[in-house]
Amino acid sequence: MSLNVSLIPILTDNYVFIIESANQIAIIDPGDFESVDSYLVNKNWFPDYIFNTHHHWDHVDGNLQLQSKYNLKIYCSKYDKNRIPGANSFLTEGDQIQFGNTFCEIINLPGHTLGHIAYYFKKENILFVGDTLFSMGCGRLFEGSHEQLFDSLKKISSLPDETKIYCTHEYTQKNTEFALKFDPDNEELKSFYQDVLKKRKLNLPTIPTLLGREKQLNPFLRGRSIAIQKSLHLTNSGEFAVFKQLRDLRNDY
Repeated sequence: MSLNVSLIPILTDNYVFIIESANQIAIIDPGDFESVDSYLVNKNWFPDYIFNTHHHWDHVDGNLQLQSKYNLKIYCSKYDKNRIPGANSFLTEGDQIQFGNTFCEIINLPGHTLGHIAYYFKKENILFVGDTLFSMGCGRLFEGSHEQLFDSLKKISSLPDETKIYCTHEYTQKNTEFALKFDPDNEELKSFYQDVLKKRKLNLPTIPTLLGREKQLNPFLRGRSIAIQKSLHLTNSGEFAVFKQLRDLRNDY
């Protein structure tokens, strides 16, 4: 593969991703300087870029110190031009970034925030989604509307099932417990939950997840599920109504 991905746990439940291709290095959403820099020093790596998905502090707090030390180019969405520390290269839907032996395409994903973007490495089937889609869940609405987040999730769902989804929080266990409340007889979901428990007991990440699995098990992508519709008393109400109610219920879970 022409893209190597390293995962660094930071803060309480965040992940930073460091990607490498042909001796180029990029850091995705560095919410902390010390953890990232320690990893880089240990590897004797000198990064070239930061790719930010959105402006929240736990995704950008390491930007300025990393930029000061490594003279980095920092990418973000045009919308976040004045909201992300050190940003100097601005992106929108369909833009492409050459990175080592490969390239990524920018996908606009408003909802969690209005300036949220994803970095899609099509050749490698890898998508860095920030806080838009989680393993068995999706992001909260801080700035955007239910409609915007729903459309962003639909956009992600249109990609190939084999796409590896790198999201930036370890929420899988709690998300799956929430999913089971509304689909308690789903044997595949119950089996997945047991696998998650085993991984977390060993302090192993559940990321990346596969888009195909998310489409099978993630309730936020399964608005057509009769079982979920019945649990919500929304039979024949449509996918969006199911999504909206699930998103609101998850806020208080």
